[in-house]
Order: sequence, then C-alpha cells, then structure tokens
Amino acid sequence: MKLLQKAKYISIGSVAALAVVSLSLRASDAIPLIFKKGDVLSANVMNALFARVNDATSPIVASDLVGTWLVTQVVPFNGQPGNGNCRVNSSCTMTGLADAADQMSRSRTDTVTFSIDGTALVYSQARLGSFVGALPNAPEAGTASVIAETAIFSGNLGDGVIAFQYFYAKKKSATRIVLQDIQSASGAFNILVLDKLNIPPSPVATVSVAASGASAMLTWSSSHADQTGYSVQRTSDNGVTWVNVKDIPDSAARSFVDSDLATGDYQYQIFATNGHGKSIGSSVVPVTIK
Repeated sequence: MKLLQKAKYISIGSVAALAVVSLSLRASDAIPLIFKKGDVLSANVMNALFARVNDATSPIVASDLVGTWLVTQVVPFNGQPGNGNCRVNSSCTMTGLADAADQMSRSRTDTVTFSIDGTALVYSQARLGSFVGALPNAPEAGTASVIAETAIFSGNLGDGVIAFQYFYAKKKSATRIVLQDIQSASGAFNILVLDKLNIPPSPVATVSVAASGASAMLTWSSSHADQTGYSVQRTSDNGVTWVNVKDIPDSAARSFVDSDLATGDYQYQIFATNGHGKSIGSSVVPVTIK
C-alpha cells in the first residue's frame, strides 16, 4: 500500500491483514517518516497519520479565532512599510534606526482578541501603534475581517490602499495558527504566528485507582505544567451523574483517597484546572468497593 504524506509517497508493501501489530504508537511518540516493506500499521499509527493530515489542512472558521492571541510577526528582510511607525510607538521588539536595519531574525509582537457579537467577528488589539491590524473582506479598510472565515491582517492600521495584504492561513492546532503572506504592497516575505493565550490546561496523562476496604485510592500523572490544580469527580450510576469529590492544588501530591464509601461500583475521572477553566476529562477508571 502507499501513503501520501507531505507530498511524498511512502511504499510499505503488500499487507494482508492488520491483526498482527509490529508498529505501534503512543500519544507521545513521533510518527515514523519511513516505513519498511512488511511493516504492519496499527490502528493508532493510522489514526495519528490521518489526524496529522487533518490538522495540516483543516479550514479555519470564525469560531476558531475567538479568544486572546499572542501574534508574532517575522520582520521581512530589509524591513517593510510600517516598521518606522512601529518603532516610533515603541511597540516592536526589533532594533535598528531604519527599516533597512531590521533583518529577518527580528520580530515584533502584539496581543489581539477576537469575539463574536451576533454574526460579526469583533477584533481588538493591545497596542494601537503596533504593526498589525485587521481588515474586512472588502478592498477598503474597516473593522475586523473574515475572508473565507480566515482573519486577514495588514501592517497599515486600516489603510487598504497602501499595504493591503492577503495571507494563506494554516491551522496547526486549536491553539496555534500560522498566516503566510502571499501578497502585499511591500512585496516582502511575511509570516504571522498566532499563539492562543488564557487557555485551559492540558488533560491529565494517566489515572489509576485501587480499592482498600471502604476507600478508593487514586493516583495520576501529568506531563504538562499549565495546570494549577485538579478536580476529582466520581459517579456511582455509570456516568449518569458525576459528583465533584475534591479540588486539589497542584502543589499537593497527585493522589487522593476517597473514604467511607458504601459497597458498590464506582468510576472516577480527573480534570486539570487553572484560572482559565478545566481540561477535558481523563480516562474513566472503575473500582468496586466490597
């Protein structure tokens, strides 16, 4: 069989069945770029490959942009229109006294926020003297814009004649969007990277539970550092009703003992939390108290 990955064909050879798994993939593993003839792909590998293709090509809709983003622009070689204004307003992280001194390694940043008011995408930015402003999907300047439901940015703060730009957008993940300049008045290479801020934490990695008398002893692990605490939830009716049993700060041990339980079957789930919300739930683990 052949797989298409990043415009390259990878020949694997004829595979009669996928029952025997010689290639497996954990969530933390990288996807192999080269397969050998005779390799058998597990369901995990296939799912990860398709997920990568989907992430690389998934369209951006207006709701994807809702939230607060850190926008970083790679400054084009020899500068571009707008660098001087950015420098005057002290809103850039570049150095140099003229546009020509701003090399590719320089970048400038701003914080932008999108929200939806009815059917309109509303845009605001932290520093009006910064390099980036949103334009509408029309040839004249105006408020926030969506072209094919993709944000269009310009470095001219609203002048649709001087430096109207078109960007090709790629949704790398739910928290990162990359915009590559394909047309601008300056004719310069340009990239904007949007990294989402104020997001809920990553989910808990693993959870285990064991019964000890009338208690359920839980332990869990996390490979991330964006959480400030955890929420332990329990159900005794097979997930119909979940009860928040305990909120635990991240500074404490990643364990909890749920005591004085009646005999019966229970299930537990752990959520990571921070000031911006809670993660998706961990895997559900069952335990029986006898």
